Amino acid sequence: MLRRSPEQPGQAPVPVAPAAPFFHPHECLRARRLRQRGLRAKDLEGHTVGVQRDYEYGEEFDVNTRIRRHVVDKNEYGFRMLMAGRIEYMAAEQRIAQALFRSKADEFAGRFTLVGTVATPDLFIAFSKSAPDSREMLARFNEGYDKLRNSPRYKQIEERWFK
Repeated sequence: MLRRSPEQPGQAPVPVAPAAPFFHPHECLRARRLRQRGLRAKDLEGHTVGVQRDYEYGEEFDVNTRIRRHVVDKNEYGFRMLMAGRIEYMAAEQRIAQALFRSKADEFAGRFTLVGTVATPDLFIAFSKSAPDSREMLARFNEGYDKLRNSPRYKQIEERWFK
C-alpha cells in the first residue's frame, strides 16, 4: 500500500496516490467441499493453495513459506485444478472469481465453498512520482472518481461487472 508523507528537501518525491482506495478487494479462499470456515493464512500452512501468477495475497500469506503454493497463469486453471483434486484450496479475488463462475457456469457454478479470506487490502492507483504533472493528474483523478462513486453510474458498473 502506498503511504503518503511530506516531502523533505533533498529526498526523493513520495508516491502520488489518490485520496481514496480504488476498491477493496477480498482475496478469498475456496475449497471443493466444506472443510472449515473462517480460514486465514496461518491455517494454510502445510496445505497446497493455488495462486495466480503476479498477484499479491496480503503480507501474512505472501511471506509465509509454510504454505505450499501452486502458481497458475489464470484463476480459471487454478479452479480446474481444485475440481480435479490437484490442489486443496484456490485463492482468488472475490469479484473476479464470481465473474468467472458466472461466465463459465456449466463448468464452475456451485462447485466450490468459500472457506476463508487471506486478505482485504485497499487497492490504490498510483501516479508517477517523477512526472511533472502528477499532482495535477491526481487532483483531476480524485475529482472525477469522487463524482463517479457518488453517481448512479458507479452502481451500474458494479452490478454489471462485479455482482
